[in-house]
Amino acid sequence: MAQSKRTRLETRLTYGNKVVVEDWQKRVILEALEDGQWRSVAEKLVGLPTDTITYWCHKGSQKGAREPFKTFALDIEKAEAKAEAKAVAALRQIGMEKDWKALLEWLKRRAKDRWGDEPLQLQIDHNHSIVDALLGDEEIAERVGEIFRQKRTKPNESD
Repeated sequence: MAQSKRTRLETRLTYGNKVVVEDWQKRVILEALEDGQWRSVAEKLVGLPTDTITYWCHKGSQKGAREPFKTFALDIEKAEAKAEAKAVAALRQIGMEKDWKALLEWLKRRAKDRWGDEPLQLQIDHNHSIVDALLGDEEIAERVGEIFRQKRTKPNESD
């Protein structure tokens, strides 16, 4: 009857207790993860021992993994990806509408090579002229070079 239609995840944990997850528990777990909750919170919501979800996901992601662990691991991965996508969308919305700093922080983390905070790096040859300025702007590089040249030509006030 109804028992044969249920999907059950079963395993024996290291302490030997049999843990079973019913369909309703799986739904609650997936909803919690999609809402951005941690796995440990989802486990507490349905009464599972700590690290059960992580253990089953590991078991389901192995080469040659068997059902129902394989499907469970994929479902958990999708739920967590949905939570991340929702968070990114919300952050981008806030960044566009209210706080540009939130959007800038997202860009810095997403594309460090283009938006990250890099320290100013100058390579100076023995004549104190700028050989290479990693500023991305030739005009700024020229101005910095002029400052170095002026500094070099001014007499030292301590002499």
